[in-house]
Amino acid sequence: MRNFDGDVEMLGNCEKFFLAMADIPNLARRLELHIFKQNFTTICSELEGSMSLVEQASSVLRNSTNLKTVLEIVLALGNYLNGGTRQGAAYGFKPATLEKVGKCHSRLVARHLTTLLCCTDSCVAPKPLTTR
Repeated sequence: MRNFDGDVEMLGNCEKFFLAMADIPNLARRLELHIFKQNFTTICSELEGSMSLVEQASSVLRNSTNLKTVLEIVLALGNYLNGGTRQGAAYGFKPATLEKVGKCHSRLVARHLTTLLCCTDSCVAPKPLTTR
């Protein structure tokens, strides 16, 4: 349509429309932006529900004394198992380390560290774990 150089009055309405649209710079991007602006309120309202759930879960985790106890036990056991090495006196650990807990084996006892954690947890905190 951009190369059309004939009489515009001879074109139908559809062709005139496309001829006029061909002259608009960055038309595709402008249309995408217009669609985004039309859907923005809906997108935000959908995300607000998800964000509310994330905030609630974060609050529960931050205020959970049982989670803090379990993390303290994991740190203590990790320091014990790594005693004598440079990792043995750690003040903390990265969250990714928790993924490795289930794969950790003791050389002295043929049990997983998770079993040891459960036994330790039942001795230290005999009450059942809750979310708060």
